[in-house]
Amino acid sequence: MLVAPTLDNLLIPWLLALPVFLDWGTQKLRLRESSNKLRLVTGFMLGAASALAQSMSAISKVSILTSYVAMSVFIIHSSRLSSSTLVEEKSYKARLG
Repeated sequence: MLVAPTLDNLLIPWLLALPVFLDWGTQKLRLRESSNKLRLVTGFMLGAASALAQSMSAISKVSILTSYVAMSVFIIHSSRLSSSTLVEEKSYKARLG
C-alpha cells in the first residue's frame, strides 16, 4: 500500500473496493446475511481504496467513482426486481391491512 499511491493504477482501488460491493450486493439481494466482522474488514478495505484514490489524477478518480456508482445502481435495481422482495412486500402490505 505504500508503493501503490505512486502508481496511477485504477485496478488497485477497484480491487480493494470490490469485496464491499460483493458483501453489500449479496446481502441486498438476500442471498446471505453479512456479519459485523465482515463489514469491519470490507469497510477498512473501502477506506484504503479511497485513500489510494486520493493521490490519483482527476480522470482516474472520475473513472473509479463512475464504476462505484454503476455497481451500486445495478445492485439496487436488481434488488428491487427480485421476486422474493416483491413477495415479501405484498405479504407485508397484506398484514398492514
